[in-house]
Amino acid sequence: MDKRAKIFLTLFLTYAFFTNTYLTTNDASRFSLTAAIVEEQTFVIDGYLDTVISDWWFAKDYAVFNGRRYSDKAPLGSFLGVPIYFVVRLFTSDFGILAYFVSLFTAGVTTAAAALLIYRFGAEFTANSGVRTGLALAYGMASMPLFYGTVFFSHAFTAFFGFASFYLLFRYRKQGGEKNLALAGVSSAFAVASDYYAGLIAIVLFFYAASISRKKAYIFLLAFLGGISLLLAYHRAAFESPFAVPYLYSNLFSKFHTEGFYGVGLLSWKIIMNLISQLFSKWGFFFTTPFAILSLAALPRFSKTHLRETLAILSIASGLFYFTAVLGFFDAYSTRHLVPLVPFLFIPLYSIDFEKPSTGILFAMVFIIGAGINLLGVDTFLPKVTELATKNTMAGNNNLFGQFLMSRGINIHYLSLAPLFLFYLVFWRHEILQGTRHLFRSG
Repeated sequence: MDKRAKIFLTLFLTYAFFTNTYLTTNDASRFSLTAAIVEEQTFVIDGYLDTVISDWWFAKDYAVFNGRRYSDKAPLGSFLGVPIYFVVRLFTSDFGILAYFVSLFTAGVTTAAAALLIYRFGAEFTANSGVRTGLALAYGMASMPLFYGTVFFSHAFTAFFGFASFYLLFRYRKQGGEKNLALAGVSSAFAVASDYYAGLIAIVLFFYAASISRKKAYIFLLAFLGGISLLLAYHRAAFESPFAVPYLYSNLFSKFHTEGFYGVGLLSWKIIMNLISQLFSKWGFFFTTPFAILSLAALPRFSKTHLRETLAILSIASGLFYFTAVLGFFDAYSTRHLVPLVPFLFIPLYSIDFEKPSTGILFAMVFIIGAGINLLGVDTFLPKVTELATKNTMAGNNNLFGQFLMSRGINIHYLSLAPLFLFYLVFWRHEILQGTRHLFRSG
């Protein structure tokens, strides 16, 4: 089987194993817009928000305009879910089943697609398909994106489209082709349509495009404006102004968005301490994404041959760190606003000398640690069912097999992950054996 197909199938089935059949405050708002579009051809979510959200959560993420409720999220994810919802709706009206398939075929597929982009990007740096495969799987299984590939949040879409834009610009630098520039501009616009703060990424990528070709950077810009016009059209249709973003009418506006520019203000000591906590504490960025530490260590070497790309990655990291500092907090899993940064950080890893046995051992250790942390995280976070949590019955059961057993009165906790691990061992047995033999021979 082709390596790309194996990577995609591995990640897709992993996300399918963990994808939720319930909706929380964040994804209920986004899913309600999808449902409203399909069911009633409207952007008003009044008829769905309180129905689709799970019993142990209450609706608080929404916008109110002219006395009606709308999603307070950037709308791209909701629109991506429309065709999936439409097809599944032909067979069932169960919102749990609909939420499962919409989440899996949007967040799950785009996270797996981002991993494939890392694999494809790697061809620009190495002919070693084993290294490319390892890094692609590390992104999808041993880093924070694993969790966000299983829930209908926005971060999987933002990460994919922002990173795709970067990849297309890199291809333009190496191979030319104005089509790459245009597609990069549209992809950047889609990232912003998924998360407004991805404007930070789009700005950096525009300057990256300009550094490649000042004369042709306008193609990127025009394509971006064309793509963003769809977002403005949604704003106009829902809020009567192309520039009135949903957060202006958010139920949580007074809590999070009154100071500065929609809550984004100047740095202070308190904000800096918040960033340090977000980055370094348990379940923080470097805890859930240990490959980011290796990436930062690899950046000096990477910069010797790819200075433009290094500056772009550092600029995006700085912008997203700043945003996380002033507006981020732990409210789902780890530092979720930094998910769009993660695929960018995997590219400098291609500058590491993987021919050294010590590098292979280090990579294997970080992969195992990262996978362990994130598999534990994806099977632990979000189901805040107070009664069940106090009885410790949810631990290790936030997956399809665990829920299947629980519905029959059987609770084996984290042993419910056994079928997934068995699949990995069988599906990748040849690569695991070859890699093990290579390490022992090299040693």
